[in-house]
Amino acid sequence: MRKKLRKKGNLNNSQTNHSIYQPTNIINTKLIFLGKENKKWQRFKEFIRNNTFFEPDPLSDWRVYSKILSSFSFNTLQKGGSGLTIYSIYSGIMNFFDYRLKMVRYVLEFGVSKASREFKTTRKTVYKYLRRYREEGLEGLKNKPKKPKRIPHKMPKEDEEYILSLRDKHPSWGAKRLKLRYKLKYSHTAINRVLRQNGRIKKKKRKHIKKKELQEIKRKYKVFEYNQIDVKDLSDIPQYWVYMKRLNLPRYQYTFRELSTGLSFYAYSDENNSFYAGLFALYVIAHLKKYNISPQTMKIIFQTDNGSEFIGSVKKNIKKRSFFEKILGNNNIEHQRIPTRSPTFNSDIEAFHKIIEDEFYECERFDDQDDFFAKSLCLSFIL
Repeated sequence: MRKKLRKKGNLNNSQTNHSIYQPTNIINTKLIFLGKENKKWQRFKEFIRNNTFFEPDPLSDWRVYSKILSSFSFNTLQKGGSGLTIYSIYSGIMNFFDYRLKMVRYVLEFGVSKASREFKTTRKTVYKYLRRYREEGLEGLKNKPKKPKRIPHKMPKEDEEYILSLRDKHPSWGAKRLKLRYKLKYSHTAINRVLRQNGRIKKKKRKHIKKKELQEIKRKYKVFEYNQIDVKDLSDIPQYWVYMKRLNLPRYQYTFRELSTGLSFYAYSDENNSFYAGLFALYVIAHLKKYNISPQTMKIIFQTDNGSEFIGSVKKNIKKRSFFEKILGNNNIEHQRIPTRSPTFNSDIEAFHKIIEDEFYECERFDDQDDFFAKSLCLSFIL
């Protein structure tokens, strides 16, 4: 309607918006647009005023009248009809109960045939609501649930309870894993439906919520109780690689990070092997002992990945320890290894490596080795 009104240029935007939210103005605006009240619109206005059974909510009048205008047929008007059906009326009203109640009252007073003509529906529909009213009273005029009363293939209650017990036993297992592990006869979609309907599926937490919860867990750790050690290969940074080749700068960075406070230590080396990893761990342990932080006073864990610099050769005898492992063992420090190909277990130290790469190695320029070590020393105070 708005497009038609603007096309003729009789109304501006403010008049158009105002007319949409006031149903009586919709009719009047259309008549102004036509230029005169022709017989078709006179019949339409008369139909709206005379049909007392149609009482839309005042707050949604503009929606209802929009539905009527879109479904109103002028060809039917010329033949003497209204052009409205029960489906077009249903799509515009919200109170189905009141509409059906008025239909039943009209039936009891004037009969089924006149009610079907008056309400533009079939005799079958009129009989349906009349029967429901006589059997159930006003409750019969409410919307009925469309779900079937009986489902022959529905899962028995005992099987549902068994699936729920398995879920309680393994809270992190999904439907597919439960089916595979316990050889359930139902499909994983049916198992998932049982879990979802009984509230056994947790909503996925957003990233910022997970981050806050992780921070709360870390705050409960004692200082230097949980620590991570990793090695970063600096040759994969294009900006630093040029200076590394030209000035003979170190290629590897050994990093130690404490989880609860984020305190970090790092050192440089030209080689990546177990000897330098053990030497770096020895420096850190000696520094901690200066401040009376040792395994004798508290539990200390060093967590690493499965790199050869920490565990030695992967093909070695599992009982044979690397130099790094010997250093930790001699100082009564527990060595904890993460699963293979799982860098997210060392996410704290990986995030530190990302920050130092973005803020230092990619943007700083170096004149010589002394300049590099001086700037890396200043960086330690900043971080």
